[in-house]
Amino acid sequence: MNNNGGAAVRDKNPIYCQDNDDQHGNNDGDRDGNVPEGAMAMGEEISLAQVSQSTATCTTTRDRHLAGNSVDFYSVYDGTTPYNDPDFYGTRALYWPEFASNIGSMANYEPNITWTRAYDFAQRNNNTLWGSDGIAPNDIRQGAIGNCWFLAAASSLAEVPGRLEQVFLNDTNEIRASGIYGFNFYALGVPVTVVIDDYLPMWGSSTLFAKMGPDSGLWGPLLEKAFAKYHGNYENIVGGWSDYAVRTLHGSPSTTLYHS
Repeated sequence: MNNNGGAAVRDKNPIYCQDNDDQHGNNDGDRDGNVPEGAMAMGEEISLAQVSQSTATCTTTRDRHLAGNSVDFYSVYDGTTPYNDPDFYGTRALYWPEFASNIGSMANYEPNITWTRAYDFAQRNNNTLWGSDGIAPNDIRQGAIGNCWFLAAASSLAEVPGRLEQVFLNDTNEIRASGIYGFNFYALGVPVTVVIDDYLPMWGSSTLFAKMGPDSGLWGPLLEKAFAKYHGNYENIVGGWSDYAVRTLHGSPSTTLYHS
C-alpha cells in the first residue's frame, strides 16, 4: 500500500457525533432481546479455549499488538471451521467495566445485544463483503455510537477505487464460513495487522453500530470492529480526529486546518 493520500481536515475539538434519528440503529428489528438463530447472547458462556481477559491497563492494547496474532490467517481463511477470536469478545469488546469513564451507553445497550456471525447473517440476507456495487463512500452508515470521525475517514478513503480494499487481507467479495477477517492498519506509520472473527453486535435484526451498505455489503461493520479491537473496545472509539483515522487506515500524512 502506498502512503500517498489526501489531507484530512478537523475542527478544534474531538468529534462526538451521533445518529439522532435512531440512537439504537435501524428501526427494522424487534427489541425484545430475543436471540436470533446463529447469535450468541451477551451472557452466554463461550465454549472456547480462550485467553483469559484480565483487568485492562494503560498498556493492554499495546501489549496485544506487540504479541502479534496467534492465528495463521490464510490457513483459517481457506478452511471451513469458524474462527473464534480469543482476545476480543463479549462485554470486554464493548467496554472495560473496571474503568468508570468507560461505563457509558455500552452498559445500557449490553443486556439487549446479541453477537451474530456475519456468515449466518449473510445467509439470511444475501450479503457480500464489498456489496454488489463494490466499496463506495455511501456504503458508510453510522450506528449507535459517536464514531463518525472514523467512519468519515473510511468513507473518504473509499472515494478512490481499490484504496480501501487494500486495508483488508480478505481478497474476495465472499462472506466465508471460516469467519476470519484481517486488516492492515498503521501505528505511527508502522504496519500493524489486526485479525478478528465475524461476530457482530446486533440489536434485534440489525447491526447496532455501523450498518451494512445499501448494496448489502458488510465491510463497514467489520472494519469498525477491527478498529475497535485496535483501540481496545468499541467504547474507546467514541470521539476522535478524522486525520488520525486516515493515518491509521492508510498510513497517509495529514494536515490540520482550523476554521475561525
